[in-house]
Amino acid sequence: MKNNGNVLGALLAGILVGSAVGLLMAPKKGSETRDDISESLKKLTKNFKERANAEMEALKEIRDEITGKANAVKNEMVNKKNQYKSDLTDAGDDFLKNENATI
Repeated sequence: MKNNGNVLGALLAGILVGSAVGLLMAPKKGSETRDDISESLKKLTKNFKERANAEMEALKEIRDEITGKANAVKNEMVNKKNQYKSDLTDAGDDFLKNENATI
């Protein structure tokens, strides 16, 4: 995930630099160049937001999967604890019955 962030950052930086150089080198009026830069930034912002939302959804799915697995393990442990407790209680009761029978 961290590597994806580095790649995304480098990609965005490359797009910005390439767009700026391309627009500044083009033989256009200043107002046209500013409009082009503004439009490029709007597109870049939109793309970034879409990518960020997609990544957030993916993270939420991973979180939900991990939460489900953790709850399943917790429930299994609670059930085992209760079974062990029941088994020990039964064993203790049996032991006391045998001790009382021999006295």
